[in-house]
Amino acid sequence: MEERLRLARIPNPLEGCSEQTKSWLLGRSKSTDDGQLIPKSSGVEEVLQKAKELAKKEEEGTFIPIGNKDQLTLALGTDEHRGRT
Repeated sequence: MEERLRLARIPNPLEGCSEQTKSWLLGRSKSTDDGQLIPKSSGVEEVLQKAKELAKKEEEGTFIPIGNKDQLTLALGTDEHRGRT
């Protein structure tokens, strides 16, 4: 998707998001030919907005992902499982 958008000179809606966040969002959204993401549920839209905010903060240097406090975990609002499952 990213390569197709770059070649078409369309802004990437997931610019700055981590690879985990991109995978999570792309699996729960439909991408259109014009580069927009259409979330499959309202919860996905909220996570997308939070992820974009965190990506902006990371770019500014006010957010540094460390360990289990990464972009996707904070956008989802859930803790990662620690240890064995």
